[in-house]
Amino acid sequence: KQGELKAMVATDRTLLLWKLTRLSDAELNFVKTAPIVPDGELQQILGQLGGQTSTPESIAAFNRMCEYLVKNMKDKPGACQDAATRLLENAKKAGKGGDLVRRLEFLLKNDLPPTTLLNLYSTYFYDVMALGTRADLINTLAIGNKLFAKLDKVEDKRTIRILELDGIFIMDDFEGALKLVEANRNVWEADWEPMADNKIRAHLALKNSKVATGEKQKELKLEAVRRFRANLAYIAKWEDPQLEPLTGLIYTKEMYLGLNLKRIGDILKSVGDDAGAETAFKEAEAYYKKAISETRPDSREYAFIKKMNAGIYTGPS
Repeated sequence: KQGELKAMVATDRTLLLWKLTRLSDAELNFVKTAPIVPDGELQQILGQLGGQTSTPESIAAFNRMCEYLVKNMKDKPGACQDAATRLLENAKKAGKGGDLVRRLEFLLKNDLPPTTLLNLYSTYFYDVMALGTRADLINTLAIGNKLFAKLDKVEDKRTIRILELDGIFIMDDFEGALKLVEANRNVWEADWEPMADNKIRAHLALKNSKVATGEKQKELKLEAVRRFRANLAYIAKWEDPQLEPLTGLIYTKEMYLGLNLKRIGDILKSVGDDAGAETAFKEAEAYYKKAISETRPDSREYAFIKKMNAGIYTGPS
C-alpha cells in the first residue's frame, strides 16, 4: 500500500509540474520516480503528457523522458514500447526523416525485443522514404540489416528483405535489387521470386534504354514490354486490394493492371508501334472503367483513376 501511495504521489507531482509548465522540474521528477511507478501507470503518464505537448520546449523534454524509459526501464516493457513509438511518431509529425533514422538506430542500440523493433521499423520505414534524403534511406536499410540478424522467424526476415527491396527500388538500383532477390532465396515464397526477378529486369531494361541509342534502345524497350506483359498474369491473381505505402492509395487489381497496361502502351508508342500501343491503351481503359465503377467518387483512388484514364492517348505518334 505504501508503495502504491508513493507511486501515485510521484505521478501526480509530475503531471502538476508539467501543467504549470515547470518542464525541467517535471522531467527531473519523472526520471527520479519512474523506477517506483508501475508499468501501466507510466503508460498513462505518457498518454497524458503527450496530449499536453505542443511547444518546442515541451516536445524536447517529452522526447528526453521517452528516451530515458527506453534506456533504463526495460523491466517495464509496456511503457518502454510506448515511449519508443512516441519518439518515432514525434519525428514523423515534425517531418524529420533524419530524426526517424537516428531514433530507429537508438532503439536498435538499446536492445528492444526484436519483434518490437520489427513492428516499429515496418511502421515507419515508408515515412523515412517519404520524408528523408537518399542518405537517410541508405542508413535505414543498414539498420534493417542489423535487425535482420536478430530475427529468428523466416516470415520476419522476409518482411525486412521486402522493405529493403522497396527501398532499393525507389533509388532505381535495379542491379542491387536483383542481387538482393538472388541472395535471399531461402526467405521468399515459392511463386514470389520469379515474379520479382521478372519485374526488376523489366525496370532494369527500361532504365538502360534511357542511355542506349538506335536498335539497342528499341530492343531494351521491347524487352521491358515483354516482361511487364508477363507480370500481368501475376497481378491478375490478386484476391484483395493492396496498399501503396508511399501514396496511401489502395490499389485494386484492375487499377494496377490498367496502370501497367498504360505503361506498356506508352513504351510501344515511343518505339513507333502505334497498333500495339492502341491495343494496350484500350486494355488499360477497360480495366480503368471497371475499377472506377467499383470506387467511391469521393475517394482519392477515384481521382487517381480518372487522371490515369484521361492520360491515355491513342492518336498518331
